[in-house]
Amino acid sequence: MKNNNYYEGLEIDNIKKNFTSLYINTYMNKEPKEIKIEDKDKEQYEFMLYLDYNCNIKKGRMAIVRRIGMKIEDKKIKNMATAPFNAVMIPVSDKEDKFLKSLENESHTSLSSDHIKDQDIQNNAKRFINNISKEVGKYISDIMKMENPVGGTMDTSDILYSVESSFKKEFQKDISTVQLTRRNSKSKRNIVKVKTHVKSNNGDDNAKTNQNTFGTQRKKSARRQDGDGKDLNRVRFGAEPEEVKRLVLPGKEILYIDLSNNYQYSNEHLCDIVLHIVDGTGKEYSSEFYINNSYFNIVDMNTNLQCSVKNNTIKNVSICNKKIQLKLQTTRSYNSSLKFIYYVEV
Repeated sequence: MKNNNYYEGLEIDNIKKNFTSLYINTYMNKEPKEIKIEDKDKEQYEFMLYLDYNCNIKKGRMAIVRRIGMKIEDKKIKNMATAPFNAVMIPVSDKEDKFLKSLENESHTSLSSDHIKDQDIQNNAKRFINNISKEVGKYISDIMKMENPVGGTMDTSDILYSVESSFKKEFQKDISTVQLTRRNSKSKRNIVKVKTHVKSNNGDDNAKTNQNTFGTQRKKSARRQDGDGKDLNRVRFGAEPEEVKRLVLPGKEILYIDLSNNYQYSNEHLCDIVLHIVDGTGKEYSSEFYINNSYFNIVDMNTNLQCSVKNNTIKNVSICNKKIQLKLQTTRSYNSSLKFIYYVEV
């Protein structure tokens, strides 16, 4: 395994396609952990998970291996394809081994439900395959938190003062003092006049001028039906950073979006919310975040009703007084350091 004539690029930080040497090292040198994975019918299947967390690993993959030693696939764990880990998952007994065999595709290269004809059995298989990522992802997330602990508390008093001071300066730019003199009187009184921004007749031109690429309006290809059965185009726009406030608390997160000054909002009362990850360079990732992996319950604070999640979208969120307010209860794999762009679909 360590002979470069057979395996090229054996240095850990160079391994991005052939993970065999990593799997063998993980299996030989790491203590296994027993994990239980449920299917849709709540039937539990037990596996031994060997895991190596190493910051030099560039691509996180898990080998799903049958008891006879045959590897089925290099599985990507959702949201952790680039996490620094390597893992091997092996069935504990013949029960799990036979179940894995029934999920193999025709070429024996991955777990799949597409070849299953019975709808109930297919749905059960889908749930099990998804739960593999869910359970293993929780375990990896816990290890990552242990290896990268939060560095204590931070005194934010100077930050709050700076924000308040900045707000006062910005507000003072828009106010001026006006003197009023009463009729037939020499007495004078000072009042404060606040400048307001009134839409001009050529408001459309101004709106186009003030657009930026972040908030550009886009039509989605998906359609919905109104009460008469007619198709309506959905419109998606990004909430500006200054319109969004997030409050992260133990076990939950409060999300507040104020659309009062968003020119693309047209007084709709219902919307859907889509989350895209954005990194430190501003690059956007549309398919790297899965809502159900980070939030197990979402409540619309305007209506106190629970929101459903479909196709990785928070559905039927109310807009009250041009404001969206959500309470999101977080899972164990929730990562509070992630930054998002919030898209509103109306």
